[in-house]
This record gives sequence, C-alpha cells and structure tokens, in this order.
Amino acid sequence: WVPTKEKVERGECPERGLIFLDEIADGTATTQSALQQLLLDRRLGSARLAPGWGTVAASNGAGDKAAAGRLSTALVNRCITVTVEPDTDVFCRYAMANDFAYEVPAFCRWRPSPWDFNPAAKNLNPAFCSPRSMHILSDLLKEDPNPDPEMINGIIGDGVGSEFFGFLKLKDELPSIQQILSDPESVKVPKSTDVAIA
Repeated sequence: WVPTKEKVERGECPERGLIFLDEIADGTATTQSALQQLLLDRRLGSARLAPGWGTVAASNGAGDKAAAGRLSTALVNRCITVTVEPDTDVFCRYAMANDFAYEVPAFCRWRPSPWDFNPAAKNLNPAFCSPRSMHILSDLLKEDPNPDPEMINGIIGDGVGSEFFGFLKLKDELPSIQQILSDPESVKVPKSTDVAIA
C-alpha cells in the first residue's frame, strides 16, 4: 500500500498525497517502532515513499482520558508535534461553508468559547462541547428544529447544553434580520437585556 515512485509512474497512485496515521498513540510499541522508519526515513521495509508523499499522524493527548496510549519517545523525536485547540472563528467559517444548521454558528458567536472539554471533570453526563459534537448537534437540528433539551445535553454536555437550549428559546424573541434591514425604524428594540444583547 505504500505509494512508491514506481507506483506513481505506473499510474497506480497520485503523484502527491499524505498518509494519515490516526490514533497513533494507541498503536502497540512494535507498531510505533515500525512507523519510526516511515516518519524519519520515508520508507517502510524496502518500500520508499514517492517524492510527493508525506506522513501525518494524530492522537488524543495522554491527559485527555480518551483511551490514548503513550507515544514512544523515539517516535516523538522523529516528528514535529503540534497541539490543536478549537478556534471559534475557524469553526464558524467551516460551519457556514458546510451548511450547518444556522443556530450552531450563531450560538458560537453569541458564546465565543463554547468548548468545554475538561478531562478532570467528574460529571454524570460525560458529553462535552467540541467542534465534532457541534456538528452532530447541527445534524440533529436539521432533523428536528425543536429537540428535547436532554438530546442537546446528551450531545454537548449539561452546561453548554442548557445555554444552547436557552439560546434557542431566546432567538425566537429576536427581531427579524430582514425587517431590520428593510425597515429599521419599524423594529422595536427589545426591552429584555439578554434579548437586546443577542
């Protein structure tokens, strides 16, 4: 399966690409040892990666309590290690470009840092808010525009879920954007502070 120069020349694989090694920390010590050669020397056994090909790996952090094992220090020393954190602006651009239910990016603009992953938390409900869980919530909202609060909490956690459910109720009290744009003078300014802020 290794994309070699010979395979590229025969048209069996593209000229450029990435091999993605997901959940690399879950690999056994033997597997990680074999991958060291791929990451450092660009080869696996006798097969050498074609010039346009590279390797990328991903894993949860050891402190995330997400079933991640340990990366061998030898493997880590052959990589560039980057920690990725959610970014609300990037997420909202992604959500709008990928037809998410509009309430999801709107909520993220209203509450700019909804991401609440805390591996040390001892909540009864283990769900938490992440870009992935917000994508799942968007899919739910497309199927059911008025979901049960327990469904929301089961996807993004109790705290952020309660805020999101409150936001859904709040948005119904907001003036119409179309009315604001077409006839701003006719729009009544909301008296309730939370509605006015939204």
